[in-house]
Amino acid sequence: TVLSSIMQFAMMPLQGLTQGAQPIISYNYGARNPGRVRRAFQVLLMACLAYSLLLWALVQLFPQLFALMFTSDSELVSYASWALRIYMAATGIFGIQIACQQTFVALGNAKISLFLAVLRKIILLIPFIYILPNFFADKAFAVFLAEPVADFLAVCTTATMFAVHFKKSMTALEESELDLIFEHYTQKNSVKSFDEYFKTGEASRKAREEEKAKLKAQKLAEQERIAEMLRAAKAQADAAKNG
Repeated sequence: TVLSSIMQFAMMPLQGLTQGAQPIISYNYGARNPGRVRRAFQVLLMACLAYSLLLWALVQLFPQLFALMFTSDSELVSYASWALRIYMAATGIFGIQIACQQTFVALGNAKISLFLAVLRKIILLIPFIYILPNFFADKAFAVFLAEPVADFLAVCTTATMFAVHFKKSMTALEESELDLIFEHYTQKNSVKSFDEYFKTGEASRKAREEEKAKLKAQKLAEQERIAEMLRAAKAQADAAKNG
């Protein structure tokens, strides 16, 4: 009970951060803005990871302080402090798990998020509780160790799955953003394909460059005409003076 209660110090703030970020990520995902989706996830990931690392460091350095919040029994505090270091050994990277898992929900992949939650607490944790005691003489240590082992494997699995699916989602979003731009352009211009769209853009660029070159040539010709007039006027003035 003491260990699970202290674990809530990690879970509850991380859940609050991710639930606060979900509407932002979802809104920009629906608005076809991949740049803001990436930036919002990066901020969420950094915040979650910073908090989980800070909590992990505090638990590893001062486990007694956390245990004393729930009991004053010196023997229980001593045992809980020992167990807490083991039980929360992987808490430092747990921010990755929560950030990626909840972002799946924001991107409309709730089934994957549910699978990852089940993976950590049921598929991995429960078997390890029964398997690890077979490899350690200290059975209590082995049971406590099941939690960080399950957490570590769950984080690795979540990060790998998220990297693959997030890249695919952003690629699809960028393509849909191009489709939106093309659709908006075709509403104002008689363009039927992307090839024609880009050819039209290239033709416009060339036309602007040709117009600029034409104006430059006209300016040079005008400057030359004025210079010629000045030379003729000077020649006439010199002739009148000498005559």
